[in-house]
Amino acid sequence: MDEKQYVVDALSIDESWRIFRIMAEFVEAIETLSRVKHAVSIFGSSRTKPDDPYYQKAELLARLLVEKGFGVITGGGPGVMEAANKGAAEAGGQSVGMNIRLPFEQKPNPYANISIDYKYFFTRKVMFVKYASPSSSWGANTGKDFSTGSERRCSTTTRSLRRTWNSSRSSTIPQRP
Repeated sequence: MDEKQYVVDALSIDESWRIFRIMAEFVEAIETLSRVKHAVSIFGSSRTKPDDPYYQKAELLARLLVEKGFGVITGGGPGVMEAANKGAAEAGGQSVGMNIRLPFEQKPNPYANISIDYKYFFTRKVMFVKYASPSSSWGANTGKDFSTGSERRCSTTTRSLRRTWNSSRSSTIPQRP
């Protein structure tokens, strides 16, 4: 009976150490983000260029949010995320970039004055909804679905907003604008 019938049977001792890496990522994120009060998550395309109206409007929105006492939380990458971090930072507010480590994709933008690098998508998703009240979604380009490993192309911006909405509707998180 040495045959491994289920995927779970193939788990090794290395898997138990993964739990500690995940816990460490949560602890680091909570310690860092606990300083963030009253923030808005801004989800947006990483492919939006600075001359695009969405980039300019995201930068303005972030600046206005900071003027009203809010911080801004983004995925920390280029495009709309960079615009929002730039607007918040230049207005003197909290500009959080929650970058995901990918082998060939996203690099952190220089405008986040609070920056966290994540290895695990789900840790990052939890932090997006834990530390921001409202969410805003901009420019839904398509991209590879890294969270599921699917090769199909999907709108990462729309998926992020949909997951936040679904969590709110299922009472996993408080309802939010």
